Amino acid sequence: MDKPPAPDSPLKSLLAGPLQRQTSSGSGSVPLIKMQNVPPQSSMVMQAPMPTGPQEAINSVLVRNCVATVSLGCELNLQSINFRTRNSEYNPSRFHGVVMRIRDPRCTALVFRSGKIVCTGAKNEHDANLAARKFARIIQKVGYNVKFLEFKVQNLVATVDLRFPIRLE
Repeated sequence: MDKPPAPDSPLKSLLAGPLQRQTSSGSGSVPLIKMQNVPPQSSMVMQAPMPTGPQEAINSVLVRNCVATVSLGCELNLQSINFRTRNSEYNPSRFHGVVMRIRDPRCTALVFRSGKIVCTGAKNEHDANLAARKFARIIQKVGYNVKFLEFKVQNLVATVDLRFPIRLE
């Protein structure tokens, strides 16, 4: 076994820590805690996350997806909408709605026979509203008398970098 360093050795003063180095230098202060008498469990301190700065904490939350619904106020023939529009898919055996996509803002709409539209993929509420209006305009150009009723944001998905790990278990 290794023997402990001599009382006056430089290794002993390095291992002693800043509080004990002050007392050995003659400052007259008494160390608050002697590390030999402290059980290891009591030295574990729960640390709360501290934000790195007020600007970073405000700007770190990012909205990734916005889901909104709107009613067009009329019944729709999904087969005719699929035949007369671009970027649309309709397979009633798989899903009972037309899937339409637009590029700007990049969104996908699920159009149902009841005249309801579910708009997904927008980055914020404004883009979701704009995309829903574009989908309504496309359906209006097909020949339906549509109204833009009951627009509502149903879901927002956001992410944030907390700058520290989270244990989920």
